[in-house]
Amino acid sequence: MPMMRAGILTNYPRVARELGLNPTELLRQAGLNASQLEAPDRLISGDAVVRLLELSASTSGCPTFGLRLAQVRQLSEFGVTGLLLTQQRTIRDALRIAQQYMHLLNEAAVLHLDEGPERVLIRADLLTDTAQPNSQAVELYLFASVQLFRSIAGNHWRPQSMHFRRPAPPSLEEHHRLFQCRCEFASTFNGIILTPADLDRVNPAADPSMANYARHLIDLLPGSSPASTLAELKRHLHIFLPMGRATLAQLALARHCSVRKLQRQLEDAGESFSALLCGIRRDLVPQYLGNPRLDIGQVAGLLGFSRHASFTRWFIQQYACTPQQWRRQHAQTTATNN
Repeated sequence: MPMMRAGILTNYPRVARELGLNPTELLRQAGLNASQLEAPDRLISGDAVVRLLELSASTSGCPTFGLRLAQVRQLSEFGVTGLLLTQQRTIRDALRIAQQYMHLLNEAAVLHLDEGPERVLIRADLLTDTAQPNSQAVELYLFASVQLFRSIAGNHWRPQSMHFRRPAPPSLEEHHRLFQCRCEFASTFNGIILTPADLDRVNPAADPSMANYARHLIDLLPGSSPASTLAELKRHLHIFLPMGRATLAQLALARHCSVRKLQRQLEDAGESFSALLCGIRRDLVPQYLGNPRLDIGQVAGLLGFSRHASFTRWFIQQYACTPQQWRRQHAQTTATNN
């Protein structure tokens, strides 16, 4: 089960009450309790956090609940890992450190850097054990990333654009105010676009000695060893799927081991490659099919299928209906709920 630091919910009771919610009851419904939030470094269920934020947004009628929570957070609430991140010389360095120590902050988080000559794409997402909406937690995660970049590049720094797989909320005022850039919804990915120069903008406040001190403290923390094989494989699969590279051979290459050794590691964890791949696809397919801007062929490609027919066969096996039938039913359900 992917875990997250309880610090992600430090100000949850306050924000919930401001919107007329009962935080204790909503925590209970999500499978959490208030005592779990008292120690910021305590690890709690990532699935429960995602569920709590979605439940809070729907109950309050506030489609930007995740952003409301994000904007009252401080980088200091990320603990000693946050200290290490803010002392990096450039955004590029911070991203490298974030990938190295992400399991200490958020085991569900996926972060991938795709550099091009004119733009840099940072894909950010969350993996959970159960397929469920996660837009509130994703937006909280994305704004925390932008806050980190501003701590390095300066408070006036802004991305070129922000991208969200979710449909656009009724008002974009909050998104534009916080991100200060173009925000594109119903996109093919969740993430941030910035310029190549942004990656190497120097942080004048970076302190190498403080960074070394923070790294030393992190290495003393329980659980500071690398994330589990399964958690790492899920991250790799999430990144490789839209590239058409979600194969056992590619995963072995990414982990610098043989295919046979990787198969043994999966067997030791009681998992198989096919089940792992199917689980990731099941997590993602409702989000992609729920996006009316994507045709079925595009959805198939994003899920790593080379042919439309292969995707349709897999989908029928999983859901007992065609992708088109699922999409029509989803559209009817959404229209009824609205």
